[in-house]
Amino acid sequence: VFLIMCINLLYENVISKRGYNFYDWGGEWNDNNMSEFMYKLMDISEVNLIHEHSYGWNINEKSFMHILSNKPFVPTHDGTFKFYNEILKTYNIPKKDNIFDSKKLPKKIDYLDEISRDDKRWNTFVGDLKDYINYYRNSLLHIMNNHNGYLDNILSETPKKNIL
Repeated sequence: VFLIMCINLLYENVISKRGYNFYDWGGEWNDNNMSEFMYKLMDISEVNLIHEHSYGWNINEKSFMHILSNKPFVPTHDGTFKFYNEILKTYNIPKKDNIFDSKKLPKKIDYLDEISRDDKRWNTFVGDLKDYINYYRNSLLHIMNNHNGYLDNILSETPKKNIL
Protein backbone atom coordinates (compact mmCIF):
# COMPACT_ATOMS: atom_id res chain seq x y z
CA VAL A 1 0.00 0.00 0.00
CA PHE A 2 2.81 2.41 0.89
CA LEU A 3 4.58 1.68 -2.40
CA ILE A 4 1.39 2.37 -4.36
CA MET A 5 0.94 5.66 -2.46
CA CYS A 6 4.50 6.67 -3.30
CA ILE A 7 4.04 5.85 -6.98
CA ASN A 8 0.76 7.79 -7.08
CA LEU A 9 2.44 10.70 -5.33
CA LEU A 10 5.17 10.76 -7.97
CA TYR A 11 2.62 10.92 -10.77
CA GLU A 12 0.43 13.51 -9.05
CA ASN A 13 3.32 15.88 -8.32
CA VAL A 14 4.58 16.15 -11.87
CA ILE A 15 5.09 19.78 -12.73
CA SER A 16 4.82 20.49 -16.43
CA LYS A 17 6.82 23.60 -17.07
CA ARG A 18 5.75 25.84 -19.87
CA GLY A 19 7.50 25.62 -23.18
CA TYR A 20 9.24 28.36 -25.09
CA ASN A 21 9.29 29.69 -28.64
CA PHE A 22 6.96 28.00 -31.11
CA TYR A 23 5.17 25.66 -28.68
CA ASP A 24 4.18 28.26 -26.12
CA TRP A 25 3.77 31.96 -26.76
CA GLY A 26 5.00 32.98 -23.32
CA GLY A 27 1.87 32.43 -21.25
CA GLU A 28 2.33 31.94 -17.53
CA TRP A 29 -0.49 29.48 -17.01
CA ASN A 30 -1.86 29.77 -13.51
CA ASP A 31 -2.40 26.04 -12.93
CA ASN A 32 1.25 25.14 -13.62
CA ASN A 33 2.66 27.98 -11.57
CA MET A 34 0.33 27.29 -8.67
CA SER A 35 1.11 23.58 -8.68
CA GLU A 36 4.81 24.28 -8.74
CA PHE A 37 4.56 26.89 -6.03
CA MET A 38 2.48 24.81 -3.63
CA TYR A 39 4.72 21.80 -4.23
CA LYS A 40 7.72 23.88 -3.16
CA LEU A 41 5.99 25.57 -0.25
CA MET A 42 4.10 22.71 1.33
CA ASP A 43 6.77 20.06 1.33
CA ILE A 44 7.38 17.71 4.24
CA SER A 45 10.49 19.39 5.61
CA GLU A 46 10.36 21.23 8.92
CA VAL A 47 12.42 24.12 7.57
CA ASN A 48 12.87 25.22 3.96
CA LEU A 49 16.05 26.70 2.57
CA ILE A 50 14.93 29.22 -0.05
CA HIS A 51 16.98 30.99 -2.66
CA GLU A 52 15.74 34.53 -3.10
CA HIS A 53 17.73 37.60 -4.01
CA SER A 54 16.35 40.87 -2.73
CA TYR A 55 17.90 44.15 -3.68
CA GLY A 56 16.32 47.42 -2.68
CA TRP A 57 12.54 47.19 -2.82
CA ASN A 58 12.45 44.12 -5.04
CA ILE A 59 11.59 40.66 -3.76
CA ASN A 60 9.78 37.66 -5.16
CA GLU A 61 6.94 35.67 -3.63
CA LYS A 62 8.95 32.87 -2.01
CA SER A 63 9.66 34.44 1.37
CA PHE A 64 6.39 36.37 1.46
CA MET A 65 4.30 33.24 0.98
CA HIS A 66 6.41 31.30 3.47
CA ILE A 67 5.80 34.04 6.03
CA LEU A 68 2.05 34.23 5.34
CA SER A 69 1.69 30.45 5.58
CA ASN A 70 3.84 30.42 8.74
CA LYS A 71 6.28 27.94 7.15
CA PRO A 72 9.75 28.24 8.75
CA PHE A 73 12.49 29.00 6.24
CA VAL A 74 16.11 30.04 6.03
CA PRO A 75 16.91 32.45 3.21
CA THR A 76 20.16 31.94 1.34
CA HIS A 77 20.52 35.69 0.90
CA ASP A 78 20.89 37.97 3.90
CA GLY A 79 18.91 40.77 2.24
CA THR A 80 15.58 38.97 2.64
CA PHE A 81 14.89 40.03 6.22
CA LYS A 82 16.52 43.42 5.65
CA PHE A 83 13.75 43.96 3.09
CA TYR A 84 11.03 43.09 5.61
CA ASN A 85 12.72 45.14 8.33
CA GLU A 86 12.49 48.19 6.06
CA ILE A 87 8.76 47.60 5.71
CA LEU A 88 8.38 47.30 9.50
CA LYS A 89 10.45 50.46 9.96
CA THR A 90 8.16 52.35 7.56
CA TYR A 91 5.20 51.59 9.84
CA ASN A 92 7.08 52.07 13.13
CA ILE A 93 6.96 48.38 14.05
CA PRO A 94 10.06 47.13 15.90
CA LYS A 95 12.21 44.71 13.95
CA LYS A 96 13.59 41.47 15.28
CA ASP A 97 17.26 40.61 15.14
CA ASN A 98 18.20 38.10 12.49
CA ILE A 99 18.66 34.58 13.84
CA PHE A 100 21.74 34.07 11.68
CA ASP A 101 23.37 37.42 12.43
CA SER A 102 23.92 38.00 8.70
CA LYS A 103 25.90 34.79 8.21
CA LYS A 104 26.74 34.01 4.62
CA LEU A 105 25.37 30.86 3.02
CA PRO A 106 28.34 28.51 3.73
CA LYS A 107 28.22 29.47 7.43
CA LYS A 108 24.43 28.96 7.51
CA ILE A 109 24.79 25.50 6.01
CA ASP A 110 27.59 24.56 8.44
CA TYR A 111 25.48 25.80 11.36
CA LEU A 112 22.39 23.89 10.19
CA ASP A 113 24.49 20.76 9.71
CA GLU A 114 25.93 21.10 13.21
CA ILE A 115 22.63 21.59 15.04
CA SER A 116 20.75 18.98 13.01
CA ARG A 117 22.91 16.29 14.63
CA ASP A 118 21.46 17.09 18.07
CA ASP A 119 17.67 16.78 18.43
CA LYS A 120 17.48 19.13 21.40
CA ARG A 121 19.40 21.93 19.65
CA TRP A 122 17.44 21.35 16.42
CA ASN A 123 14.06 21.50 18.16
CA THR A 124 15.09 24.69 19.95
CA PHE A 125 16.22 26.19 16.66
CA VAL A 126 12.99 25.24 14.86
CA GLY A 127 10.92 26.68 17.73
CA ASP A 128 12.88 29.95 17.65
CA LEU A 129 12.58 30.11 13.87
CA LYS A 130 8.81 29.54 14.06
CA ASP A 131 8.52 32.38 16.59
CA TYR A 132 10.66 34.58 14.33
CA ILE A 133 8.55 33.87 11.22
CA ASN A 134 5.32 34.23 13.22
CA TYR A 135 6.43 37.70 14.39
CA TYR A 136 6.90 38.80 10.77
CA ARG A 137 3.61 37.18 9.78
CA ASN A 138 1.65 39.00 12.48
CA SER A 139 3.41 42.27 11.70
CA LEU A 140 2.75 42.02 7.97
CA LEU A 141 -0.88 41.05 8.55
CA HIS A 142 -1.25 44.04 10.87
CA ILE A 143 0.17 46.32 8.17
CA MET A 144 -2.06 44.82 5.48
CA ASN A 145 -5.18 45.12 7.64
CA ASN A 146 -4.52 48.64 8.92
CA HIS A 147 -2.43 50.40 6.28
CA ASN A 148 -3.31 50.38 2.64
CA GLY A 149 -1.32 53.23 1.12
CA TYR A 150 -3.44 53.64 -1.99
CA LEU A 151 -6.80 53.20 -0.27
CA ASP A 152 -5.76 55.44 2.64
CA ASN A 153 -4.82 58.13 0.15
CA ILE A 154 -8.18 57.94 -1.63
CA LEU A 155 -10.22 57.93 1.58
CA SER A 156 -8.31 60.82 3.13
CA GLU A 157 -9.13 63.22 0.30
CA THR A 158 -12.05 65.54 0.84
CA PRO A 159 -14.96 64.92 -1.51
CA LYS A 160 -14.71 67.07 -4.63
CA LYS A 161 -17.74 69.00 -5.86
CA ASN A 162 -19.18 67.87 -9.11
CA ILE A 163 -18.64 70.53 -11.75
CA LEU A 164 -21.53 69.40 -13.91
